[in-house]
Amino acid sequence: MLFRNVCLLILLFMLAGCGPGQGNVIALFMATPTPTNVPATATPIPSATPTFTPEPTATPVPPSATPTPVRVRTGPGEIICPILLYHRVDDLATSNPYVIGIQDFRQQMQYLHDNGYQTITVSELVAAINFGADLPEKPVVITFDDGDLSVYKNAYPIMVEYGFTGVAYLVGNYVGTSGYMDVDQLKALAKSGWEMGSHTQGHADLSNCRFCDQEIVYSKAYLAEKLGVEINTFAFPFGIKTKKAMETVIANYKGAVGLGVFLNQGGYNLYYLWRRPIDNGTDMGTFISYLPK
Repeated sequence: MLFRNVCLLILLFMLAGCGPGQGNVIALFMATPTPTNVPATATPIPSATPTFTPEPTATPVPPSATPTPVRVRTGPGEIICPILLYHRVDDLATSNPYVIGIQDFRQQMQYLHDNGYQTITVSELVAAINFGADLPEKPVVITFDDGDLSVYKNAYPIMVEYGFTGVAYLVGNYVGTSGYMDVDQLKALAKSGWEMGSHTQGHADLSNCRFCDQEIVYSKAYLAEKLGVEINTFAFPFGIKTKKAMETVIANYKGAVGLGVFLNQGGYNLYYLWRRPIDNGTDMGTFISYLPK
C-alpha cells in the first residue's frame, strides 16, 4: 500500500510539469479520500428470545398418615390388661408417694408408646370382658384418682403427644376447688376421649359405709349432672372395700377398680379390677416389670 501511494505522487509531479490544467487533477486526487479497507460490519442476527422455563416447584409431600391402630376381637372372658394408677404429676421436692415427676411420667408414656401399647378406658375393658370387643393388641388403662389440677396441666399434654387417653376418677366435693380441675377442664378431657368416673363424693373410707348411698350413689348423679357425661365406673378410695360397699357399687355401676398386682382382668373381678399404683421414685426397670412380658 505504501509503495502504491509513492508511485502515484511521482506520477502527479510529472504530470504537473506538462501543463497548467493538470493542477485540477492534483486537486481532485487530493480531495478524493483514499478508501480504507474497513471490514464490513456484520448485520447482527437477533438472538432468539429465550424460552423461560420456570424452576420446578417441589411437590409437597403429605405427612405420613398415622397408621390405623390394629384391633383384634378380645373376650368375652379374661383379658390381660395392665391398669396403672397415678394421682399427681408435678415437679415437687417431696417424698409423697402420690406425686410423680413430670419427666418420669413422660419417660413412662414414651416407653408405652414405643413398645406398641394403646390406651383404652375402663368402660371399654368392662364391655370386652362381658361381651367381647375390638381392642388394641397391647391395651393399657391409665387412671388418675382425685382430680388433681396437675393432671390437666402436666399429664394431659404429654398424653396428647403420644395419642393416649385416660380415666379420671373424681371426688365430687373436690371439683372446682383450689388445686383441682374445674368443670371446663374436665369437660375438655371428656371431649378428647377421656372417661370420667366416681371416686366417692368426699373421698370416704368405705370400711365404715354408714353413708354409702351418699358417697357412692349420690356422687354418680352429681358428677353426671356437673359434667354432662355418663358415669359408669367407680374407684374404691384407698382400695378399701366391704360387702356393703361392694353391693352398692354393683347396683349402680358397670364396673369398678381397686388395687392389685395382677394383669389378668375378668368377670371374677369386674368390680375390683386390679390397678398398679405408680409411686414417687418408680424407676424405669420397675415400671417395665409391671407390664406383660
